[in-house]
Amino acid sequence: LYDAYTDLLSNSMIEIFYIGSDLKDKLCSKIYAMFKTFHRNYSGMTKSIVKRTVDEKKEIIEKSPVTQGKLSLGFRLQNVLGEPMHEVFSLLYEMYGNSPVSKLFMNVREKLSLCYYCRVIPEGLKGIMIVTSGIEVDNRQKAQEEILYQLECIKRGDFTDEELELAKKSLKNAYNELKDTPSSLEGWYLTRRLAGLSDDPMDVCDMIMKYTRDDIINFARMIELDTVYFLEGTLKGDEDNEDE
Repeated sequence: LYDAYTDLLSNSMIEIFYIGSDLKDKLCSKIYAMFKTFHRNYSGMTKSIVKRTVDEKKEIIEKSPVTQGKLSLGFRLQNVLGEPMHEVFSLLYEMYGNSPVSKLFMNVREKLSLCYYCRVIPEGLKGIMIVTSGIEVDNRQKAQEEILYQLECIKRGDFTDEELELAKKSLKNAYNELKDTPSSLEGWYLTRRLAGLSDDPMDVCDMIMKYTRDDIINFARMIELDTVYFLEGTLKGDEDNEDE
């Protein structure tokens, strides 16, 4: 364990984030003193492996002794954080499934009542988007078809100017909230650093606000379904409660 500890301090990348009133030089002196007994031998961060194309769509089904089902659809973007136009993705997934007025929330959850929740999890460093939802087992096929249909609507440009404007407002509010906590700012800058970026969140936000519906449509058309994962609940009704 101690060998692993010394290896971590000697060979791993170290990123230090500080938010406060201390002077930079004073803080750096403290940090250098902490590591002066370690011989630093960091040779650079290994580049993340990114798969951009879909060779074969996969379907994975597992069973679990619960009543609900968990449906996750994994997509490849053909684009990663740090590449041109990637910030369009932020606006796209906000409109698709990351806000109270998104297509997934308004249609799959509210209008059709096909899920308990349905949201988008983005992974820009890997060029991946995951749509995850909690559903009744019997609704699996309908929910999957509707999730894919709502993405297809965006690819066709079947969304209103109001939907786009609401997505921009929601995203801008999220960027403004980054300044509320040190941990939010740290999360922002760490992710950007891993992609070789150091841009200010509000500068990125201003850039996103300039994107058009055509930008969103063109990005959406690059997104391909790669994997369908379904955790199938095997219990009916209150069986799980009765077992407890």
